Amino acid sequence: MPPDLQLLHPERAAHATIRGFLYQTCLGALRWLELGPEEVLVCEGDEDLDRLIRGGGGVSEQVKAYSGSLGLGDRAVSDSLRNFLLAYVALRRRGEDRRFRFITTARLRRQRRGDQRLDVLRAWQAGERGSELVSAVRTLLTELDPPAGGPAAGERKTEVAEGLEWLDADPQGWRRFLDAVEWSFDAPDLPAVRQEIRHRLASREDARRLPADTLVDRLVAELLAASSRKEVEERLRSAVDLARLLAAAQAELASWAASPAAIQIRTVFDELDEVGRLLHDNTADLPPNPGPGKLLTAAYEVVPFEEGGRRSELALLEAWCGAAEKRSVLLLTGAGGSGKTRLLIEWCRQLRHQGWHAGFLRSDRGRADLDPLLAGVAPRLVVVDYAETRLRVVEPLLLKMGLEDRSGGPMMRLVLLARQAADWWDQLSRRAERPIEDLLWRSPPPARITPLVEDADGRRRAFTEAVEAFARQLGRPVPRSLPFPALGAEQGLDRALYFHMAALAALSGEQVATGHEALGQTLRHERQFWRGQVVEIGLDGALAAAMIDDLEPAVTALTLAGGAVDRSQGRSLIERALPPGRLRPDLLDAMIRFLRRLYGGTQDEGAAAGSSRCSRTSWARSSPPSAWTATRAS
Repeated sequence: MPPDLQLLHPERAAHATIRGFLYQTCLGALRWLELGPEEVLVCEGDEDLDRLIRGGGGVSEQVKAYSGSLGLGDRAVSDSLRNFLLAYVALRRRGEDRRFRFITTARLRRQRRGDQRLDVLRAWQAGERGSELVSAVRTLLTELDPPAGGPAAGERKTEVAEGLEWLDADPQGWRRFLDAVEWSFDAPDLPAVRQEIRHRLASREDARRLPADTLVDRLVAELLAASSRKEVEERLRSAVDLARLLAAAQAELASWAASPAAIQIRTVFDELDEVGRLLHDNTADLPPNPGPGKLLTAAYEVVPFEEGGRRSELALLEAWCGAAEKRSVLLLTGAGGSGKTRLLIEWCRQLRHQGWHAGFLRSDRGRADLDPLLAGVAPRLVVVDYAETRLRVVEPLLLKMGLEDRSGGPMMRLVLLARQAADWWDQLSRRAERPIEDLLWRSPPPARITPLVEDADGRRRAFTEAVEAFARQLGRPVPRSLPFPALGAEQGLDRALYFHMAALAALSGEQVATGHEALGQTLRHERQFWRGQVVEIGLDGALAAAMIDDLEPAVTALTLAGGAVDRSQGRSLIERALPPGRLRPDLLDAMIRFLRRLYGGTQDEGAAAGSSRCSRTSWARSSPPSAWTATRAS
């Protein structure tokens, strides 16, 4: 008898992102290879993957191939927690002992709720089972909004309340539930899972003589087909089924490799790898002991995205990406710190969950690397940050888009981010070759980002949420009486960066009245942070004092150039920013090492094929450099 499945509403399924669905399927292939004789794999069962023991028990996995970071405030996490609770209680009442795992490629965001001292998910992972954790999890489950769709809100809240009461009634109820749920963040990405499947196959006598890549594709195709079946029995796979498939593959794998299904699977994997070499998600994990500059940098996503304040921009992007035009370009401008990069980080994430390839063009890619962006099947969105500094790659990309507009290939959208549509844009538009001229003529006019939040109530709410986000990250309590500034354009606090600077100051009980005041205060804190870091790394006193005096112009120069791709470029930019002969070679080397230590962080250059994990990084790309140049260069 197959295990009893579909305990919860059947609407739940993997998100639509291509990488996410293939990731779930490849993880399913790995679980299939791991099955014992009494186990069965269920695709799209109670959770995305259920590895169940005949007669009861097993592990149900919710799989999320997300970029960036996730925490308790994200629906992907909170919805899974609710579903785990309901399934756990239903199964325990029947006497079945099931474990649940949330597995994601995203990083775990440090997060506390309200005045709680506990970082709930980290404490849960670490084995904490005390009353403080129980209280925090119980409160969270009580406060969660019901998911869209499925049972009515009242019915779902009642189910959760009954589940909580059931746990409360058993002296060991909460401990058993906390032990039954595992949170697995920063899991191996798609290429790593594929490689592990190859290793597993190579260890099997019935598979080691077969071509590894083709066999991996065969397993993935089998599970993709199984996942789409309506009946539960058709989505079950056992160790016997695997042995049967591998035996058949001895005879049919060569012919299968030429089939439409095999060609399609290989094409999708190749496309993911090619695009992954060119685009990155522009997010990074916040390092320990971050300075103000790191906390304010868009790539670290410390403050949750303010979707309510970006409705007009999101509507513009949605309409533009949904238009019938095959190729199109949008120049999006805004002053330094206005929120352009953060907006596009979020929009790329949303598009990836709709089946697009979407991300920021890596800084070390040139005209010779661009062809894969215009080849393949899935639509794609490409973002070029600091576009005015990257015309050597922007112009050939526009030319390729214009030339191939009416040929084959996927839908493509190109977003150019810049502070303003200045001479560089006028010259590009006027001097452009005919294909570029035609492309720009068919594209929408340049758009300028609006203030983060327009109305007074919205500003106050967003300000409070930003203070709470910084408090969660730093483990500090939120002041009981927040010093609210006047958050309007006339004070210069309408830019997202200044807005968040004011919120960070308010966490320390400080109030700022203007954008310039917020900027000055943040820079003072950053200089103090520099001095502390210099002491921590043990630089010689005279060397440290001389270096600190020159850090400000060096950081400003790096930001104006859009960051430095490598050590050589960083050295050149800093040398040009300071008077000739000002820096001794040893002092310049020390400054470069120091800045790289502090500001080397966004995932960018040097990524492994198809992976969001990177071995090299661009550095000094955003705040505090953006803080230095927010008023001086815009």
